[in-house]
Amino acid sequence: GFAVGNSDIIHTLYKLKTNIDYGVCRGIQEAGIAALQLGDEYREEVRKEYQNRRDFIYQALTDMGFKVNKPGGAMYFWVPIPQKYIEQNKTSFDFTLDLLKDQGVAVVPGLTFGRYGEDYFRIAMVQPLDKIKIAMERLASFVKDRALV
Repeated sequence: GFAVGNSDIIHTLYKLKTNIDYGVCRGIQEAGIAALQLGDEYREEVRKEYQNRRDFIYQALTDMGFKVNKPGGAMYFWVPIPQKYIEQNKTSFDFTLDLLKDQGVAVVPGLTFGRYGEDYFRIAMVQPLDKIKIAMERLASFVKDRALV
């Protein structure tokens, strides 16, 4: 693409696009270097933490009746929205908005990732385990109160 306009604005746009679109900007490269220098012990600690989060979420979801795959390396779960939502012509956006309004739990509607994600919502494993436990309790309450699964 191209842009035409005020030369000062175009110069600023050029600097911005150069750092965003072409290669990886210096700050991200330096962060990557720093992360690599943290050592194996730190990486193992982080790996175990994500494994604990994954295992907890997997068990909680299966206990609620959701059919999910345990991620092998991803930081998130793809969870099918309840069939009752689909039968009522409700979308993944409807499900996630209802969950947010009812329980204060934010998950991502699958449609955000394209049409093949429509019948799913995504749970990221990026919060600490204590917050994940609260979110799973609230999701379980939402599902039970509405007899969804």
